[in-house]
Amino acid sequence: MTQSKITGPLLSDKRFFGELLNLDFKGLETIKEYIKSEDYNSCRKIFANFFRDFLKPEIYFSTCPGGDKVIITDELIDAANNACRHYFSFLDTPYDFKNEPIDWDFNPTFNGFAEWPFVLNRHFELQHLARAYRATKNEKYAFACAEILDSWLKNAVTPPEGTHWGATNSWRTLECGLRISEVWPEIINSFYKTKAFTDDLIVDICKSVWEQGRRARYEHRERGNWLIYALTGVCAACVMFPFFNTKDEWLSYALENLRIELKRQVHPDGFQFELSTGYQYDVAVCFINVLKFLDIYGYGYDKEIAATVQKLLETYTYLTMPNGSVPDINDGYYFNTKEILKPYADMFPENNLIKWAVTDGKEGAAPPLNHIFENAGLGVMRTGWGENDTYVFFDGGEYAAGHQHEDKLNLLMYADGKMTLTEGGKYAYDTSDMRLYVRSTKAHNTVLVDNLNQHRGKNYKFPDTKKISDLKGKFTENTCALYSFYDEGYGENAENFARHERKVYFIKNEKGLKPFILVADRLYSQDEKEHSYSFLWHLDAEKLEINGQNLRANSLNLMVADKNINLNIIRGQLEPEVQGFYCSCEQLQYRPIYCAEYKVKAKNIRLVTLFYPDGNEACPIEKIEASSDINNNEITLIKTNGEKITYNESDFNIKEGTN
Repeated sequence: MTQSKITGPLLSDKRFFGELLNLDFKGLETIKEYIKSEDYNSCRKIFANFFRDFLKPEIYFSTCPGGDKVIITDELIDAANNACRHYFSFLDTPYDFKNEPIDWDFNPTFNGFAEWPFVLNRHFELQHLARAYRATKNEKYAFACAEILDSWLKNAVTPPEGTHWGATNSWRTLECGLRISEVWPEIINSFYKTKAFTDDLIVDICKSVWEQGRRARYEHRERGNWLIYALTGVCAACVMFPFFNTKDEWLSYALENLRIELKRQVHPDGFQFELSTGYQYDVAVCFINVLKFLDIYGYGYDKEIAATVQKLLETYTYLTMPNGSVPDINDGYYFNTKEILKPYADMFPENNLIKWAVTDGKEGAAPPLNHIFENAGLGVMRTGWGENDTYVFFDGGEYAAGHQHEDKLNLLMYADGKMTLTEGGKYAYDTSDMRLYVRSTKAHNTVLVDNLNQHRGKNYKFPDTKKISDLKGKFTENTCALYSFYDEGYGENAENFARHERKVYFIKNEKGLKPFILVADRLYSQDEKEHSYSFLWHLDAEKLEINGQNLRANSLNLMVADKNINLNIIRGQLEPEVQGFYCSCEQLQYRPIYCAEYKVKAKNIRLVTLFYPDGNEACPIEKIEASSDINNNEITLIKTNGEKITYNESDFNIKEGTN
């Protein structure tokens, strides 16, 4: 005998109406008498009518940028029509279910990339239907959404209580929190009065909200952005669906722990401890949603959360490059600062940094030219925010809490209107060699020892957000300097046989020269043995000119002081190991870039490197001279006219040491 398939939601009518609802809630009192006679059909009808009267979409949409207004675009209608016929495209992989029922565990990717079904189960495609409906009032979008949602409710059944937070494609706690805080509220408030959203569907939706809220409340991950997403979902379920008996305990738990996470996850300098320009934004949006829910639904404005949210958003103003975007730190994104801050400018009208960013500098106050995130250990130096200004980013800080790369002492440079000194970027979260590459030291502008990567992850501990980082700096009008070091081991076993110290000098106002940087690297053998040191520089250029040991990549001139060092140019290499690529965040989306590898064998060595953006003019510097002796501090630039400019590192006066 074939066993019938279990369908969801798993909550019985008896438990939902008799145990989980607050039947003293105004509008639900009459359900009591029908529960006594077990007339659950009447209970469903009464509850659905109550719910339609209870919802106030104008309140919900007041939390959304632009309210409930939708601009009709071809892209929106195409996306909605595709969803109607069960055609979805995620992560550069389209799939057509051909109007057949959706398999919520299906994965069409060529390599079983796990993220595809995760994204399918986030229900963003239902938002396209909701927006198309609000824009056109075409009922086909309501019926399509109801059909897809009913399919998910019946077939993506909640796992047993106690199931691990990451188990199943459709009920990971991250997706639970995301659905009930960001996605489903828009769907429900768009369609709740349509014929497609029947009494039974409304009851099943509310049952599922409780089931997802319960899972997010009790089975969430202990740290990171997953925890924030889960608790945000719990908060949303409580304030938007306050007729559940669990509301008070769940809301108290969620808010208490969100406030704890504010302190545990957000550094005093404003960076979330994953140190990613992508997840920084995701966490900020979660807390923004919590702020809005509490305020709009009558629970008050939480000033503590609001203050930290502003610090999270302000980091983007400090990081902004001359092109208006921020670097894709760790698993980050090149977010445009104005675009991501503009939706929240009205929430914080007195914040001068946000005001400056969203008004193109016409209002508010600009952040300082140079900035150190003293806890995160990230440093920014710049000449200004104009198109032709020069920008330098230096990572001298901690190993982050998630989505991190093994890239301490990484250096990035934007000059002459483009990213001149870049890195490997970000790749899809699969198990490919390309994914391993972008996270490795090999994909960044720092040093390999014996061809081995840094390995801070070997002895990893969650960071202490109150700790001051290793990064030191000094800024003057003419010269800026940053310093940090790496001594946490290389290779699979994180063997600590070398220490790397890096000083970055940004010379802004040297007569007859454009702004440029000098990098003084010192490698110290910790075991008194010689080691092979590979200095890596990733150059985003269409054209590379080689002159001995010196390079010109488009308008960026790279010169080294040691003429005995070996130079190797790598570009688009897949074997014997991946090297010389810039990756986007999607699978198979990468392009070759130049990687200049300067290699030398020594015990202790100083190598000084010059990066001079010439603005597409003749470079006025012919060569650089600096001793390889680690105790020597002199650096001499020799100009093409014979003039010499000598610097002494001690004059930059950076205080070294650990904290």
